[in-house]
Amino acid sequence: MTDAVLRDAASVVRILGNAPSCSRTQEGSGFVVAPHRVLTNAHVVAGVRWPTVQADGREPRLPARVVLFDPTIDVAILDVPDLAARPLPLSTAAQPAGTGAEAAGYPQNGPLTLAPAVVKSTIAAATPARGTLGQSTQQIYQLAAIIKPGNSGGPLITPTGKVIGVVFARSPQNPTVGYARRTGGSRCHRCGQSLPEGKHWPMLHHHMNPGPRRPPHGRRKESARER
Repeated sequence: MTDAVLRDAASVVRILGNAPSCSRTQEGSGFVVAPHRVLTNAHVVAGVRWPTVQADGREPRLPARVVLFDPTIDVAILDVPDLAARPLPLSTAAQPAGTGAEAAGYPQNGPLTLAPAVVKSTIAAATPARGTLGQSTQQIYQLAAIIKPGNSGGPLITPTGKVIGVVFARSPQNPTVGYARRTGGSRCHRCGQSLPEGKHWPMLHHHMNPGPRRPPHGRRKESARER
Protein backbone atom coordinates (compact mmCIF):
# COMPACT_ATOMS: atom_id res chain seq x y z
CA MET A 1 0.00 0.00 0.00
CA THR A 2 1.63 3.26 -1.12
CA ASP A 3 1.52 6.63 0.62
CA ALA A 4 -0.28 8.06 -2.42
CA VAL A 5 -3.12 5.55 -2.07
CA LEU A 6 -3.42 6.23 1.65
CA ARG A 7 -3.61 9.99 0.99
CA ASP A 8 -6.32 9.46 -1.61
CA ALA A 9 -8.35 7.37 0.84
CA ALA A 10 -9.22 10.54 2.79
CA SER A 11 -11.24 11.69 -0.25
CA VAL A 12 -13.28 8.49 -0.57
CA VAL A 13 -16.72 8.98 0.97
CA ARG A 14 -19.65 6.92 2.16
CA ILE A 15 -23.03 7.80 0.61
CA LEU A 16 -26.29 7.02 2.40
CA GLY A 17 -29.91 7.87 1.73
CA ASN A 18 -33.48 6.68 1.97
CA ALA A 19 -35.33 5.66 -1.17
CA PRO A 20 -39.05 6.07 -0.33
CA SER A 21 -40.22 4.32 -3.49
CA CYS A 22 -38.66 1.05 -2.39
CA SER A 23 -38.74 1.66 1.38
CA ARG A 24 -35.05 1.01 1.91
CA THR A 25 -31.81 2.71 2.85
CA GLN A 26 -29.31 2.77 0.01
CA GLU A 27 -25.59 2.83 0.59
CA GLY A 28 -22.56 3.15 -1.59
CA SER A 29 -19.26 4.88 -2.10
CA GLY A 30 -18.00 7.91 -3.97
CA PHE A 31 -14.97 10.18 -4.24
CA VAL A 32 -14.17 13.86 -4.55
CA VAL A 33 -13.53 14.99 -8.14
CA ALA A 34 -13.69 18.79 -7.71
CA PRO A 35 -14.21 21.20 -4.80
CA HIS A 36 -17.48 20.21 -3.10
CA ARG A 37 -18.20 17.68 -5.86
CA VAL A 38 -18.52 13.90 -5.38
CA LEU A 39 -18.79 11.36 -8.19
CA THR A 40 -20.63 8.08 -7.66
CA ASN A 41 -22.80 5.61 -9.58
CA ALA A 42 -26.30 6.71 -10.53
CA HIS A 43 -27.75 3.53 -9.03
CA VAL A 44 -26.31 4.47 -5.62
CA VAL A 45 -28.59 7.53 -5.39
CA ALA A 46 -31.47 6.38 -7.59
CA GLY A 47 -34.74 7.31 -5.86
CA VAL A 48 -32.91 8.89 -2.90
CA ARG A 49 -34.52 12.16 -1.90
CA TRP A 50 -31.94 13.51 0.57
CA PRO A 51 -28.53 11.85 0.15
CA THR A 52 -25.80 12.37 2.73
CA VAL A 53 -22.03 12.07 2.40
CA GLN A 54 -19.65 10.98 5.14
CA ALA A 55 -15.99 11.78 4.60
CA ASP A 56 -13.44 9.24 5.78
CA GLY A 57 -16.31 7.07 7.03
CA ARG A 58 -16.17 8.69 10.46
CA GLU A 59 -16.96 12.38 9.96
CA PRO A 60 -20.48 13.83 10.40
CA ARG A 61 -22.93 13.05 7.62
CA LEU A 62 -23.12 16.06 5.29
CA PRO A 63 -26.18 17.00 3.24
CA ALA A 64 -25.74 16.58 -0.51
CA ARG A 65 -27.68 17.46 -3.64
CA VAL A 66 -27.65 15.54 -6.93
CA VAL A 67 -26.58 17.91 -9.73
CA LEU A 68 -26.05 15.28 -12.41
CA PHE A 69 -27.89 11.95 -12.79
CA ASP A 70 -27.27 9.87 -15.90
CA PRO A 71 -28.53 6.28 -15.61
CA THR A 72 -27.45 5.59 -19.19
CA ILE A 73 -23.81 5.49 -18.12
CA ASP A 74 -24.61 4.97 -14.40
CA VAL A 75 -22.97 8.18 -13.20
CA ALA A 76 -24.11 10.81 -10.69
CA ILE A 77 -22.43 13.91 -9.32
CA LEU A 78 -23.32 15.35 -5.92
CA ASP A 79 -22.88 18.89 -4.67
CA VAL A 80 -21.71 18.82 -1.03
CA PRO A 81 -21.21 22.43 0.15
CA ASP A 82 -19.62 21.53 3.52
CA LEU A 83 -17.18 18.94 2.17
CA ALA A 84 -13.54 19.98 2.54
CA ALA A 85 -11.74 16.88 1.22
CA ARG A 86 -9.38 17.42 -1.71
CA PRO A 87 -10.22 16.29 -5.26
CA LEU A 88 -8.51 13.16 -6.55
CA PRO A 89 -6.55 13.24 -9.82
CA LEU A 90 -8.17 11.31 -12.66
CA SER A 91 -6.26 9.42 -15.33
CA THR A 92 -7.81 9.23 -18.80
CA ALA A 93 -5.16 6.86 -20.15
CA ALA A 94 -6.21 3.32 -21.01
CA GLN A 95 -4.65 0.79 -18.65
CA PRO A 96 -3.16 -2.46 -19.94
CA ALA A 97 -3.93 -5.90 -18.56
CA GLY A 98 -1.90 -6.55 -15.43
CA THR A 99 -2.23 -3.02 -14.03
CA GLY A 100 -2.49 -3.17 -10.26
CA ALA A 101 -4.76 -0.91 -8.21
CA GLU A 102 -6.86 -0.66 -5.07
CA ALA A 103 -10.66 -0.63 -5.08
CA ALA A 104 -11.54 1.88 -2.36
CA GLY A 105 -14.96 2.01 -0.75
CA TYR A 106 -17.29 1.05 2.06
CA PRO A 107 -18.47 -2.51 1.35
CA GLN A 108 -21.64 -3.53 3.17
CA ASN A 109 -21.69 -0.13 4.91
CA GLY A 110 -18.61 -1.10 6.90
CA PRO A 111 -15.31 0.76 7.37
CA LEU A 112 -13.24 2.07 4.49
CA THR A 113 -11.61 -0.84 2.68
CA LEU A 114 -8.80 -0.86 0.13
CA ALA A 115 -9.17 -4.09 -1.80
CA PRO A 116 -6.39 -5.22 -4.17
CA ALA A 117 -7.47 -5.30 -7.82
CA VAL A 118 -5.77 -6.18 -11.10
CA VAL A 119 -7.02 -5.21 -14.56
CA LYS A 120 -7.67 -8.44 -16.48
CA SER A 121 -9.06 -6.98 -19.69
CA THR A 122 -10.97 -4.06 -21.21
CA ILE A 123 -14.48 -4.55 -22.55
CA ALA A 124 -16.24 -2.19 -24.98
CA ALA A 125 -19.87 -1.83 -23.84
CA ALA A 126 -22.42 -0.05 -26.05
CA THR A 127 -24.94 2.32 -24.47
CA PRO A 128 -28.29 2.89 -26.18
CA ALA A 129 -29.13 6.00 -28.18
CA ARG A 130 -30.83 8.77 -26.24
CA GLY A 131 -32.67 11.77 -27.61
CA THR A 132 -30.70 13.23 -30.51
CA LEU A 133 -27.51 11.41 -29.50
CA GLY A 134 -26.58 8.14 -31.12
CA GLN A 135 -25.26 5.00 -29.56
CA SER A 136 -21.93 5.38 -27.76
CA THR A 137 -19.35 3.06 -26.26
CA GLN A 138 -17.97 2.81 -22.74
CA GLN A 139 -14.72 1.18 -21.75
CA ILE A 140 -15.13 -1.29 -18.87
CA TYR A 141 -12.28 -2.85 -16.93
CA GLN A 142 -12.76 -6.47 -15.92
CA LEU A 143 -10.97 -6.87 -12.60
CA ALA A 144 -9.54 -9.65 -10.52
CA ALA A 145 -10.91 -8.29 -7.24
CA ILE A 146 -13.33 -8.98 -4.41
CA ILE A 147 -16.11 -6.43 -4.95
CA LYS A 148 -18.98 -6.34 -2.47
CA PRO A 149 -22.27 -4.42 -2.19
CA GLY A 150 -21.42 -0.89 -1.05
CA ASN A 151 -18.25 -0.70 -3.16
CA SER A 152 -20.28 0.80 -6.01
CA GLY A 153 -19.17 4.31 -6.89
CA GLY A 154 -15.77 3.96 -5.26
CA PRO A 155 -12.54 4.77 -7.12
CA LEU A 156 -9.99 2.37 -8.56
CA ILE A 157 -6.68 3.89 -7.46
CA THR A 158 -3.22 3.10 -8.83
CA PRO A 159 -0.10 3.02 -6.60
CA THR A 160 0.78 6.52 -7.89
CA GLY A 161 -2.52 7.91 -6.58
CA LYS A 162 -4.37 8.28 -9.90
CA VAL A 163 -8.00 7.21 -10.27
CA ILE A 164 -8.33 4.98 -13.34
CA GLY A 165 -11.89 3.76 -12.92
CA VAL A 166 -15.15 3.77 -10.98
CA VAL A 167 -16.25 0.45 -9.48
CA PHE A 168 -19.84 -0.45 -10.33
CA ALA A 169 -20.46 -4.21 -10.20
CA ARG A 170 -19.24 -7.72 -9.51
CA SER A 171 -19.78 -10.88 -11.51
CA PRO A 172 -22.86 -12.84 -10.37
CA GLN A 173 -21.13 -16.04 -11.44
CA ASN A 174 -17.66 -15.42 -9.98
CA PRO A 175 -17.16 -13.48 -6.71
CA THR A 176 -13.49 -12.86 -7.57
CA VAL A 177 -14.36 -10.83 -10.68
CA GLY A 178 -15.44 -7.19 -10.55
CA TYR A 179 -16.02 -4.35 -13.00
CA ALA A 180 -15.02 -0.69 -13.12
CA ARG A 181 -15.90 1.97 -15.66
CA ARG A 182 -12.75 3.49 -17.12
CA THR A 183 -12.24 7.19 -16.47
CA GLY A 184 -11.96 8.91 -19.81
CA GLY A 185 -13.64 6.13 -21.78
CA SER A 186 -17.06 7.68 -22.44
CA ARG A 187 -18.93 10.18 -24.56
CA CYS A 188 -20.72 13.10 -22.94
CA HIS A 189 -24.45 12.44 -23.24
CA ARG A 190 -25.28 16.10 -22.63
CA CYS A 191 -23.34 17.59 -25.52
CA GLY A 192 -22.47 14.49 -27.54
CA GLN A 193 -18.73 15.22 -27.56
CA SER A 194 -16.04 12.69 -26.82
CA LEU A 195 -13.96 13.76 -23.84
CA PRO A 196 -10.33 14.34 -24.81
CA GLU A 197 -7.28 13.52 -22.75
CA GLY A 198 -6.96 15.73 -19.70
CA LYS A 199 -10.70 16.38 -19.30
CA HIS A 200 -12.43 15.23 -16.15
CA TRP A 201 -14.62 12.22 -16.87
CA PRO A 202 -17.51 12.22 -17.68
CA MET A 203 -19.42 15.47 -18.12
CA LEU A 204 -17.55 17.18 -15.28
CA HIS A 205 -16.76 20.02 -17.68
CA HIS A 206 -20.45 20.89 -17.21
CA HIS A 207 -20.75 20.26 -13.50
CA MET A 208 -17.41 20.50 -11.68
CA ASN A 209 -17.55 24.30 -11.24
CA PRO A 210 -19.95 24.94 -8.37
CA GLY A 211 -20.23 28.66 -9.15
CA PRO A 212 -21.08 31.04 -6.29
CA ARG A 213 -21.10 29.08 -3.05
CA ARG A 214 -24.22 29.09 -0.97
CA PRO A 215 -23.78 29.46 2.81
CA PRO A 216 -22.65 26.32 4.65
CA HIS A 217 -25.52 24.12 5.81
CA GLY A 218 -27.29 25.50 8.83
CA ARG A 219 -26.08 29.08 8.41
CA ARG A 220 -28.14 31.83 6.81
CA LYS A 221 -26.45 34.30 4.51
CA GLU A 222 -26.23 37.77 6.00
CA SER A 223 -28.33 40.25 4.07
CA ALA A 224 -27.31 43.82 3.25
CA ARG A 225 -29.90 45.05 5.78
CA GLU A 226 -28.24 43.03 8.58
CA ARG A 227 -24.70 44.26 7.92
